[in-house]
Amino acid sequence: MNDGFKREFIQRTGKIAKQWGIGEPVGKIWGLLLLENKSLTQKEIAKHLRCSLSLISPSLTVMQQLGMISVVGKNGREKQYGAVVSFIDTFENVMKNWVDVEVKPLINLLESSMENADEKTKKRMDELLDEYKRTGRIFNILSKIMAAKKSLDKLKIKF
Repeated sequence: MNDGFKREFIQRTGKIAKQWGIGEPVGKIWGLLLLENKSLTQKEIAKHLRCSLSLISPSLTVMQQLGMISVVGKNGREKQYGAVVSFIDTFENVMKNWVDVEVKPLINLLESSMENADEKTKKRMDELLDEYKRTGRIFNILSKIMAAKKSLDKLKIKF
């Protein structure tokens, strides 16, 4: 595999992950594991990406929480990590996490604070609440479309 291609792919997956709010190192590790198509230890990842173990470890934790990677074995005492999901599955997991961690608490905050607000503020809060609830519904629709596509793919039907 061409080293220039590999570097660019890893850089681009890093930028995507940064835009998704999960961190550039997460994306770079994921890009590396996707390209290598084999499991790697933390030390091997750090060596490939020329970065410290202290950057790799928390990134791997985030990736495991999002279902991007899993521990697929051991090399002596070291865990070996492998990429387990596609780009679209990762996007879906990141969006679901974003809705659960950011949007739903914001909805709860707006709902619980509305009774103490003056009429003008209450009206604006109601508009915001509607917008955030709509965002959640849009994500649910997108998730259903993605699930339908996966089902069709299993049946070898092109979408």
